[in-house]
Amino acid sequence: MHTTENRDPKVRIQNNKVKNKAEITKRGLILSSFLNALYTLINSYLGLNFGIGLGFSLVTILLAYTLFHVIMDGTSKQEITTIVVASSGFTAWWIIATSIYIRIIEPESNLPTWLAPSLKALVKGSMLSPEWIVPILVNIFLIIIPSLLGLIVGLAVADVVLKNKRMVFPFQQITGVTINTCLDKGRSVKFLFMWMGIGFILTFLQYLLAILGLQTISIDWTPNLPKGYAFGFMINLAIIGVSFIIHPSVSLTLLLAGLAVYFILAPIAIKMGLFTPARTGMEFYMNMLFQFSLSPALGIFLLSGLIILLVKKVQAKKNGGKGNDEIPSLSITDYTRAFIRELKNDKRLRIAYITLTSMLIAFTIYMGVFNPMSFETVVFLSIFLIIPMGIIDSFIIVKMVGEAGISMGAQRIIFYQVPIAALGGKGYTPYIAYPAISPWDTSMLLGSFKIGEITETSRKAILKAYIFNYVPGIITSIIFILVAWYFVGFPSEIFPAVGLIQIYAIYKMFAERSIQGVLDPRTFIIGGVVGGILGALTPISPMGIALALLLPPSYILPFGLGGILRVYTDKKYGKKWFEERGQLIATGFIAGAIITQILMAIVMAVVQ
Repeated sequence: MHTTENRDPKVRIQNNKVKNKAEITKRGLILSSFLNALYTLINSYLGLNFGIGLGFSLVTILLAYTLFHVIMDGTSKQEITTIVVASSGFTAWWIIATSIYIRIIEPESNLPTWLAPSLKALVKGSMLSPEWIVPILVNIFLIIIPSLLGLIVGLAVADVVLKNKRMVFPFQQITGVTINTCLDKGRSVKFLFMWMGIGFILTFLQYLLAILGLQTISIDWTPNLPKGYAFGFMINLAIIGVSFIIHPSVSLTLLLAGLAVYFILAPIAIKMGLFTPARTGMEFYMNMLFQFSLSPALGIFLLSGLIILLVKKVQAKKNGGKGNDEIPSLSITDYTRAFIRELKNDKRLRIAYITLTSMLIAFTIYMGVFNPMSFETVVFLSIFLIIPMGIIDSFIIVKMVGEAGISMGAQRIIFYQVPIAALGGKGYTPYIAYPAISPWDTSMLLGSFKIGEITETSRKAILKAYIFNYVPGIITSIIFILVAWYFVGFPSEIFPAVGLIQIYAIYKMFAERSIQGVLDPRTFIIGGVVGGILGALTPISPMGIALALLLPPSYILPFGLGGILRVYTDKKYGKKWFEERGQLIATGFIAGAIITQILMAIVMAVVQ
């Protein structure tokens, strides 16, 4: 039986074009490279400063469909799928950034020069200094090898994971369905670049006025407030755009919690002698952070997710709910057996896994990552971290992402830092450069395979697209960190580096083998419990509370403004408008603002 669509010659010709399209195309890789660099820049900025990241799948779909289907000669859902995977962004900044931060904060820490250049090179050198060659190569090695091991685990367990009905990968499901049902979005490309231009122009004017002496970047009200209070306004257009994209529960919680922190909690804490006040917002913030607020914030980050799960389970039992227990859950036994079985059956996979594992262990031994441990201890610990801990870690992350669409890394402290400390790890090096696999690459590959199942795209094409995404991502990440350090500096008001502060606080506990002076166990636990209970029983976001405790006072209003704007547009235009237009507007605006902010910060550094 022939349909009307099959009888229409124009439609039949168009269908033939679509069928003949390759899954991976040159034009697709060109677009992916540009978008990958753009998304990596945005997420490197957000990860460094706030410990968060954004996904841009919908924007990529709209762009690819509009550019290739509406403007050019047609596309296919397979081509769009590989573009989404190849442009997802690959951030690779944290090892270099953490090493820089520790070198500056603790010059006496004896951090090796293969992790970070000398203090002199960081303070008086340049981003083109030869001292950067080895740290950059080490950074790439320590990012790529664990990522490839994560992909191998993903390939090995793909069948058993994707056949499990509970492993729905909700966000990837949305992406796959959107690709299959995407409609003609007309001028999406022009629309996106128009808002990038608006973000560029507004940020350029803002910094130009700042160069002329006007207060258009940051306003500090702290000197004019009573003693014990601090507040200000960082006029950061990119952050306003980011807070428009993230869920309003996070941004509005951050706004209200931030006001409570700086106008209620901080004055009370000062009266109790918990930290020392200051007459500038940034100094006030640094005193509060390291003397008081860091512990409860870390407690919220690391414990609230577990508390929420416990509260939800208790509620389900009280209500007599059984959840989805009738559907068998993916077990660690099935996961591990699938991994071992596939390595036995696939010679190429087995050789790749053994080779990469051996390279990591050889690196650990040669570089003395675990000094002064004995050779036998180093080999045992390396194998232990890569194999059993790596498989368990990836299983947990895959389960979280597959069933709920969320993930957290709190368990990694127990899996990696604790064993290293127990066997005598000293200093920061073991906790920065320890051998492991990347569980997020496992979950991201499996999620991409889920998209491929929906759009009928081969796993081979998806794997190639995923690996392609490394190159622009790594280059962009490294350049971003070097430019940010030499031309802006972090932590600073422009780059508060909350993401680094969290990492540093955790590493310091293990490096010094003591939590004293870094973490207050009481406020850590209280923060986690309170944040978890509020997150489980109310619309309040634990992430919003934690960020309010971690951010400088001048960042509270920009985050709040974006959240208020999002609530307004959702109410006036509907949530569908955000999906179809709002997210596109904000993404273009953020990209234009961040790029201009970095360029103008360089100009201001040169002028000054």
